[in-house]
Amino acid sequence: MPLTTADFDGSGAFGPDLVLQVVNQVLAGAPFARSLDPLSSNSGQVAFPLVGPDGGDWVAEGQPLPEVDVNPDTYVSQVVKLAGIFALTNEALADARLDLGNQIGQAVADSLGPKLDAGILSGTGTGPSPIGVLTVAPDLGSHSLWDGIFEAVGQIGDAGGTATSVGVRPSTLAAEAGRVDSQGRPIHPSGLVDINGVRLVGVPTLAASQAVVFDASTVRLVVRSDFAIERSDEALFERDQVAVRVKGRFAAAVPSPEKSLRRFTIGAAGRKAA
Repeated sequence: MPLTTADFDGSGAFGPDLVLQVVNQVLAGAPFARSLDPLSSNSGQVAFPLVGPDGGDWVAEGQPLPEVDVNPDTYVSQVVKLAGIFALTNEALADARLDLGNQIGQAVADSLGPKLDAGILSGTGTGPSPIGVLTVAPDLGSHSLWDGIFEAVGQIGDAGGTATSVGVRPSTLAAEAGRVDSQGRPIHPSGLVDINGVRLVGVPTLAASQAVVFDASTVRLVVRSDFAIERSDEALFERDQVAVRVKGRFAAAVPSPEKSLRRFTIGAAGRKAA
């Protein structure tokens, strides 16, 4: 929708429809984060109780019911601010013919989207950085793409989870999709969408040798509900521009890494039969 001054209230804030539009654009620029189930939060952190391994059991009629031990520890995911300031000319803001909502959204997708994925994947948790999933993922070492996926699927399944997706760099996916057998025939003649049911997610912020297999329903993207877009007519007054501030708070939540994800280094070519 076209963006004009009517889309700002008296405080200089965007309306909720445009906020939602820009949030979606941020995720559009972050394919890994977009592949996770979102979890909205009103707090600066989200806590998950850690259930102990013992407790419930078969019970004879009339006998006391066993108590399920709940680990007194909790897993806490701390959200971290992601923000940027974008400059717009006053002429552009007043021109109803320009769809500035999409223009701002594309700028946000190109600038903040990759930063979101980089933090959710590889953040160390120190300073203004979330704890990334690669930081907590059990490491399988070096494997071919196919072998690593099968190994990860088995280990996650043995731990009680279900591997649904694998994140790899798009160029790595393209190389796999373009492989041919000894006769020059495509190994994937119908294209490559998944490997043995595990959905492929192209993630530009991953290195060519990195892969992460995960359960998209238990690796969560935490999004604090106070995502905001605000304008200021003062910051860039001398340039005849309006400053638009975009800020949100995000985190990755992985309460049970053993049953949720694995990472590995991609070595030799995949093992699919030629």
